[in-house]
Amino acid sequence: MIYRILAMLLCASVAMAETYYVDATHGSDANAGTSENAAWQTLDKVNSFAFQPGDTVRFKSGEVWRGSLQCRSGVTYTRYGKGPEVFWKIAKKGPGKYETVGEEAKPLILRSVDLCRPERWEKVGDHLWATQPPKITTLGPAPEIAPNDWTLYCEGDAKAKLSKTEENGVKEFTLHVEKSGTKSTFMQLTNAPFRLPGNKGLRLKFRAKATHPFKMEHVSLMQTRKPWRSYGFCVRSPEKITDTWADYEVLFQSGMFDEKTDGRISFFIGGSLPEGCVFSFLPMGVELVEYDSLRFMADVGNIILLKKGGKPTERFAAWKRWSLEELKAPNDFFHDRESDRIYYYSENNPAEGLAEMEAAPRIGILQLGGGAKDVTIDGLAVANTGAHGCSGTSSENIVVRNCDFYWIGGSHLYTRGPIPTRYGNGIEFWCACKNNLVENCYFTEVYDTAMTNQGPDACLAENCIWRNNTIFRCEQAYEIWFSNPESCVRNIVFEGNLCVDTGLGWSHAQRPNKNATHLLAYRLESKELDLHYRNNRLDTAVNTMIWYFNPRLGEVHSDHNVFRQDGEAPESQRLFRWAGVDKEGVTFEEYRRATGNDAHSVFEK
Repeated sequence: MIYRILAMLLCASVAMAETYYVDATHGSDANAGTSENAAWQTLDKVNSFAFQPGDTVRFKSGEVWRGSLQCRSGVTYTRYGKGPEVFWKIAKKGPGKYETVGEEAKPLILRSVDLCRPERWEKVGDHLWATQPPKITTLGPAPEIAPNDWTLYCEGDAKAKLSKTEENGVKEFTLHVEKSGTKSTFMQLTNAPFRLPGNKGLRLKFRAKATHPFKMEHVSLMQTRKPWRSYGFCVRSPEKITDTWADYEVLFQSGMFDEKTDGRISFFIGGSLPEGCVFSFLPMGVELVEYDSLRFMADVGNIILLKKGGKPTERFAAWKRWSLEELKAPNDFFHDRESDRIYYYSENNPAEGLAEMEAAPRIGILQLGGGAKDVTIDGLAVANTGAHGCSGTSSENIVVRNCDFYWIGGSHLYTRGPIPTRYGNGIEFWCACKNNLVENCYFTEVYDTAMTNQGPDACLAENCIWRNNTIFRCEQAYEIWFSNPESCVRNIVFEGNLCVDTGLGWSHAQRPNKNATHLLAYRLESKELDLHYRNNRLDTAVNTMIWYFNPRLGEVHSDHNVFRQDGEAPESQRLFRWAGVDKEGVTFEEYRRATGNDAHSVFEK
């Protein structure tokens, strides 16, 4: 009887599942969205709608949206209709030979800001141009936010105490740091919950000082409860809190289409405030603002360019610099986060002579969030982000198939020492994942790696399959690292993939760490390692075929692969590196003898 009831409930659930349509040109967010003739129009509408498990969202082929897609558990995101044919993908034609092939255009989601308009630039110096400055209009106070008390949350190895004094209605908070913590999330100073109006900006004003000056790097506008979604972007935050009282402000832009009642502002300060630091914080209120700008919102990691009359395969990248003083050659650019302006070296207006000029900020496109389950993404194209194309933490039963990822990554991640580190992956499953599948996807021009499993936490990565994908001109094809000795890697499989011209993409010349390789592994300290490379074609890499920064390559199951490298006597080139062998690497035969791997693989001439 119980099984009959469960079956009836399952059938009822499936019967109630709905299909929604999105058309960027002819749709309207006022429509019901439940048919092609009543399609929605925007990503804002999709992201704000309360879908039910089993629902499907279909984007019209050949249409273009700008923004990010917040993927909900239990929902399928796919396409409908026919788009025009495009010619830009590569496919194998013969040994070492490839051709550009055409296919029907997919629905395209761009994260970038269009700068290919002369009016968006003004000349500010000799060969120096800048985007128009943002305009901020104050709308009035946000009374529901200002009175809220700030609270402290600590976890991990962070330890601190927060005290409060009040005089004449003015509250002063004092934070005494005993242990800083090794992660920013281990110490949080938070104001929540509050009502957040849709599509508005917030300006938080405060006075502060710290006995040990520090940089406030991680400030968030977010949801106050699980799954702790991002509710917007920090447009501007203090560069440094000094040891004398000073006035500061943080500017946010809501990314929500509709009003939220569970807003939260958090300063993630673990690891920033040193042991013994006393941080004094005096809130001065929050204002609602209209933020009229190009809306970069986050560090611009790349500017993608195409000359007038050029083919899509002829796009190229501007060169990211880290200060105005470094702008010395055409197409050098610097994103000044304080003013939220891009400075560009050019003799004439930067938009002249270009068909495309797309600024890619540090905002991911397909956002799975934390704990996403049972999501299918099929037949979409995403491009032009300084962050990741698709990413999720602790994800389960995720399917990404028949999707395109191009011009991904390049934004600032952190600075440790003199050289800033940039990042950006095609698809990243962070820490735990289970039963995830990525197949028949196309990756090109990715700053770091096309696909990756990675994370620092004790976690289980299990049954993650990457198969039948094409990777072209990325810095790496597949990367793995798990630095926690309590983590477990079980049945992660990289199979049937075509990897071509690794390291010949836009990012290699700009990278301080040039590690162009098909298969990459950094710290790999998991107590279990069940990793498989099989039936792949690895064709031409600038540096190596396989590069492990650890000694565990011999534990990997690798076989039935085809390797190919340009140049004379490629089988004698040192194309395999791992900890414990000569730093220049070893040859294919030396690698096979040392590891026992690839007994049935071939090195094709």
